[in-house]
Amino acid sequence: MPRITITLSDQQHELFRALSKYTGRPMSGWISELLEASTPVLERTAAIFQRLYEQQQLQNTKIQNEMQQVQDALEPLAAQALNQFDLFLAGIDPQNRAEQGRGASDEDERSEALTPHTNRGDTPPQVKPLETPSRKASSGVKTTKKNKTPAELKS
Repeated sequence: MPRITITLSDQQHELFRALSKYTGRPMSGWISELLEASTPVLERTAAIFQRLYEQQQLQNTKIQNEMQQVQDALEPLAAQALNQFDLFLAGIDPQNRAEQGRGASDEDERSEALTPHTNRGDTPPQVKPLETPSRKASSGVKTTKKNKTPAELKS
C-alpha cells in the first residue's frame, strides 16, 4: 500500500490526537477512514477535473490551428505589401535603385534603415539641435554695412 506524507494545521493535529486518545485508534487510521468515506466524491471530482483538462487541451489545439491558418493567410499578403513598398521607394529615390543592385547584406541594411524605430519597439535617439557658433568666434570677421559695387571693389 502506498504511503504519503501530509501536513496538518495545529487545529487538525489536536483534533486527530484527541480522537486517537479517546478511541484508542491511531491518527492515521482516522485519516484513512475519512478518505475512504469521501472516495466516491473524490472520484467524481477527479473525473470532472479530467474533462476540464481535456477540454482545455482541445481548445488550445483549436486556437493554435486557427492562429496558424491566419498566419499562413497573412504572410503572403504582408510580403506582397513589402514588395510594393520597396517598388514605391525605388521609384521615388534613385539612390535606392542603385542600392538594389548590391548584395543581400546591403539590402538587409537598407531595409533595416527604412524600418521605423517604432515598429521595432524601441525609441529613436534624441537628436540635439545644432549649436549656433558663439559670438566670439565670429567677432574676428569684419562686415561692411553697405554692399560695394564691382567698380568700387576695383578701386
